Amino acid sequence: MSISQPHLHAPAAPPHTVKQREEWFRAVFEGSALGIVVVDLQGRLMEANAAFQRMVGLPLDELRRVPFVLLGHPDDREHHATLFHRLVDGRLSSYQLELRYLRADGGTFPARLTTSLARDDDGRPRFCVAMLDDLTQRTRAEAERDGLEER
Repeated sequence: MSISQPHLHAPAAPPHTVKQREEWFRAVFEGSALGIVVVDLQGRLMEANAAFQRMVGLPLDELRRVPFVLLGHPDDREHHATLFHRLVDGRLSSYQLELRYLRADGGTFPARLTTSLARDDDGRPRFCVAMLDDLTQRTRAEAERDGLEER
C-alpha cells in the first residue's frame, strides 16, 4: 500500500555557507515555540527569542538588566543558581529542571528549563544556551483530569 503525500516537498538541503547557516539558525531561534536564551558565564542574559519575551512579558532590553536566575520564582533560585554554577565550572554538561518563572504582570508560570554549556574549538566554556518550555497548558490539563477523577 502506498501513501501519497502531495503536500510534502523534497527535504531542504542543509545550509552550506556561513550566511545560510546563520540565517537557518536565526529562523530556528526566532520561530521556536520554546523560549530560548543565551546567557554569559556570569549569568547575564545576552539574547532571548520572541517566545521567551512573551512568556515573561518583558522586552529584550529589560531582560538584559536582570540576572537570568532572578527571573525565576524566589523559592527556586538557589537550586537553579547551584546548577548554573556547576555547569559553568564544568561539573555538568547540561541540566534540566522544572521551576516557576515570574511574569512582568506579577504572575508565575511553570516551566521546564534545559540548559547546556557551549564551548569554543579548544573546549573552553563560551556561554550557556537555555530552552524554556512553558508548562501552563500541561498543568491545567492535569488539574482538570485530577478534578474529573475525584468526582
